[in-house]
Amino acid sequence: FVNAARFEDSSTGGKNRDAGLKVLEGTFHGVEEEMRAMTDREIIAQYGPMLAPLVEYGSEAVSDSALSIAEEYFTSDIGEARDASDAVIRTLLERIDPEVLSREESDDDAPVTRRARQLFSKIVSQYGLDANTIAGVWSDSVHPGVGKTVYEGRGNIFLKNLQALRSLETLRPGAASLLAHDFHVLDFMRYPEELLVQQHDTANDLEKPYGIIIFPQNDHNGSYSIAQSPLQQLFDQTKGKYLLRVIECNGKMDIARRLIELNSKYGERHKISFALVGGHANENRIRFGAGGAGQTLTMDDLLGKGVQRTSDFFEENPTVVLWGCSTGKEEG
Repeated sequence: FVNAARFEDSSTGGKNRDAGLKVLEGTFHGVEEEMRAMTDREIIAQYGPMLAPLVEYGSEAVSDSALSIAEEYFTSDIGEARDASDAVIRTLLERIDPEVLSREESDDDAPVTRRARQLFSKIVSQYGLDANTIAGVWSDSVHPGVGKTVYEGRGNIFLKNLQALRSLETLRPGAASLLAHDFHVLDFMRYPEELLVQQHDTANDLEKPYGIIIFPQNDHNGSYSIAQSPLQQLFDQTKGKYLLRVIECNGKMDIARRLIELNSKYGERHKISFALVGGHANENRIRFGAGGAGQTLTMDDLLGKGVQRTSDFFEENPTVVLWGCSTGKEEG
């Protein structure tokens, strides 16, 4: 049924697809109530794969009904239901440039854009996050597969972030909102889940020493979407000795604001013991945003008055590791 719905033979003028859709829609009407009830795992496993082609190709009424089921399936504890919801998300993201989700809704939106926006907003907002803000941040990052299709670029980042968000919230309800509002962490897929859980659990721990991870929100080439392994190593090496706190920034002023916020909350007991600073870099500068004057750190920033001010936030002789292309080169 699914293959028939997706298949369109040019020699038949789309009759194969239309016939497949007719069968799919008829089948859907027969099992829709049971699919919504989510009490029969076999029903979900058998008919869940219908949702994606119905959202993509079905009549408006059927497509909207299938979309509403996908919304409920996203947080289901049934794996087959989550898989069906993820397939709908993947299908929609393959059809649009996800960057459009960061914009306000328009009367000119195509139906597929409207459905993508509806599904994305419903999922993100239930975790206390602003859909437009999240979409804007995720749109500034791409997957290393970029260059093949839009989905493998931005779309894959969106889906992986949504999956990471769902998994984190399953373990710690409310964690995403706390991390976003207190630490400005929005690219959840970058970080080991264990690290984010600890950061949530120890957000009000003023007794233990800590180090920070500073990452840019803008990740134009996907470098930090594959950062979990080295961050997991750092987490394992510091566990039981230091807490780790991740912050995300867009530029120098953002970094300064984050350091002030951390110092205000934790500085009376503990200054920052060490910092891992990641960013897109060359021999002379590290970029935290799109590359404007206020979004890069230069040698002057590191050696000038700005660092003299920020040194008040660190322990004496802290370890600061720069993580970026070319930062370890000679004269870099």
